[in-house]
Amino acid sequence: MRDMGVLTAVAALLLLAPDAGVSAPRAVRVLVLSDEDSVLPDEADPLVGERARLEAFAKAQGVPLQLVTVGHVSELEPALLAKRGDVIAASFTATTERQAQVGFSRPYLFTRELVVQKTGGPVKRLEDLKGRRVTVRASSSYAQHLAPLAAQYGFIVDFAPEDVEVQDLLADVGDGVVDFTVADSHFLAAEQLVRDDLEAAVELSAEDQPIAFAARKNNPKLLAALDAFVKRSSRGAEYNQLKARSFGSARAVTRAMEQDSGHTGSLSAYDAIIRKYSTRYGFDWRLMSAQAWRESHFDPRAKSFAGALGLFQVMPATGKELGFTRLTDVEQGTHAGIAYMAKLMGRLEPTLPLEERTRFALAAYNAGFTRLEDARRLARQLQLDPDAWKGHVEKALGLMVRPAYARRTRAGYCRCQEPVDYVNMIESKYRAFVQLVPP
Repeated sequence: MRDMGVLTAVAALLLLAPDAGVSAPRAVRVLVLSDEDSVLPDEADPLVGERARLEAFAKAQGVPLQLVTVGHVSELEPALLAKRGDVIAASFTATTERQAQVGFSRPYLFTRELVVQKTGGPVKRLEDLKGRRVTVRASSSYAQHLAPLAAQYGFIVDFAPEDVEVQDLLADVGDGVVDFTVADSHFLAAEQLVRDDLEAAVELSAEDQPIAFAARKNNPKLLAALDAFVKRSSRGAEYNQLKARSFGSARAVTRAMEQDSGHTGSLSAYDAIIRKYSTRYGFDWRLMSAQAWRESHFDPRAKSFAGALGLFQVMPATGKELGFTRLTDVEQGTHAGIAYMAKLMGRLEPTLPLEERTRFALAAYNAGFTRLEDARRLARQLQLDPDAWKGHVEKALGLMVRPAYARRTRAGYCRCQEPVDYVNMIESKYRAFVQLVPP
């Protein structure tokens, strides 16, 4: 489950900058994308973990946060100008065209726009794109920057549907559905934490692109408060270095943990408890450890934005249904998570191969059993194999973001690239754990 530390920070900005002209506490209406893609995964964002503190601070000061969701990036600016919200917080690039319409805070991140290809692809420079196709949304800042370059270097810009997000296009590149797309460097870095089939082919421009909060131009006090907040929280020019250290440290911690595991035969401080309940429910404890690593990075005190708790990030309602009420207790949280996995496995046909049942159960753990059923049903409609994950059900899940396919499902629209990445990351981590420690 993704956290939303940036958004809660925005909720606190009116409190942190009273000298900027904001006086009476009020709700801060923050425009975000409904799929929350503007928020980086927890292993990529150094501010994750701050949400609980900022929420407690905001609550003590009496300033609520109100999220106003829109479906697509193209809707953010009109919603702001129509006064449906006060602040855009969606990894919004401060382009010249956008600056003509809305006001921007000082940047909290500088990023590079990268042409992305499948790992080992043919493009090394812009000239290599001649005659090739680059797929982006028409409303994106990428499309604005690609137009003159396409004329200069002889490549073609294809437009993806507006409901297809950057992460979907990156997945399409990795899966070979499209040849090239463009993504901000921090989006690519986040995806590279969960998949190894993407690489930066070439930088779209030599200049850094500023990412900032946006507000209406006729709200100078709020813009001043945003500036003060960004400055105070040190997310200006220094943020690039912080982000680089964060991505680097995420990989470094993983490598260090794996090196230590090879020497000690231990994966975490909770091996004994994970072994105990894995054995009880018939799982390989290393698989359950991989899932706990993905869910909480072995932090039993972890709490997601949605309220999931503990080592296995179980929702309180699910825990209560299973008979567990203290999910941050390692024993209960571990038992609850593994018991829930066993319950999901039990809902699947026993005739399915064990590896496929396990993948399906993991997907259902992340996205819900109804979503999994939708994906298997859609796979059958598309003449894919509803009993196979790789290239079949995972492909159907990825398509459920698109209205034409979402309309065929019971649960409707789904940002289902996340469960696909979830399953594949756990499987990859499990393979690593199997090499590191004995059964």
